[in-house]
Amino acid sequence: MNFRDEYPEFSKVDDSTIKHFLESSALVVSKKAWGKLYNLGLFAYTAHRLAIKGFLNRDLDDNVIFNNGENFKSVSSKSAGGLSIGYTSQNTSSGNPSDYDLTSTCYGQEYLRLRRLITPIGVIG
Repeated sequence: MNFRDEYPEFSKVDDSTIKHFLESSALVVSKKAWGKLYNLGLFAYTAHRLAIKGFLNRDLDDNVIFNNGENFKSVSSKSAGGLSIGYTSQNTSSGNPSDYDLTSTCYGQEYLRLRRLITPIGVIG
């Protein structure tokens, strides 16, 4: 199982960056707790972190536009006359503070979905 096979949209991210994020994510995602779903959980968590950092954001010259450290935000409202755009920060989840911003990307949501499969009811993991 390979990270880019699961998430081909990260094909332009260099190998050393992927390797670094996989290694640091492995410190959070426990192989023992995740069992057979370990790679899927690790890959989803890593993809979430890469997306939050901005590795999927590209300018017209195909250069990465990195996030400046702010929370990931979604457009919540728009208007044309006078140009106004409202954003909402999506750094909350199902009430578990340790989940922080996982709901803000489809990768984080996949991680949470997979985690529910390996977590006994009543246990937060």
